[in-house]
Amino acid sequence: MSIVYKTEDNFSNTYYGVASNNKYAYITTGWRGELFTYSLDNPLEPQKVSELKPPVGDLYQIVVEGNRGYITTTKSVVVINITNPSQPEFLEEIKIPDGENVSIYNRIVYKNNNFYICTGYSGLWILKNKV
Repeated sequence: MSIVYKTEDNFSNTYYGVASNNKYAYITTGWRGELFTYSLDNPLEPQKVSELKPPVGDLYQIVVEGNRGYITTTKSVVVINITNPSQPEFLEEIKIPDGENVSIYNRIVYKNNNFYICTGYSGLWILKNKV
């Protein structure tokens, strides 16, 4: 295996989660709370096409389904519209019930309008999305 692309080491950027959809990669930055979108038209030289900082704090794992990105925070899921990858749009923050006693971080899968969330000591939760 050989490295074909690597960003420069930069302690002010932390890349935490990644998902791809069509010819784009969506990357979260953990405690920095940003979402970067990279074009993968040339997969060996990705180009950053947008940055978004939703008003919610930390951004961890991202999953993409259709034209939506679902990003975990410690106590919620952030929904992003990625219809236009060069201008992603914050749609809403979905608070996890009893969120004060649950931490989700990177433990989520979104499938068929359901959130499957591993909550550590609180077990597996399945939440139905209202969309």
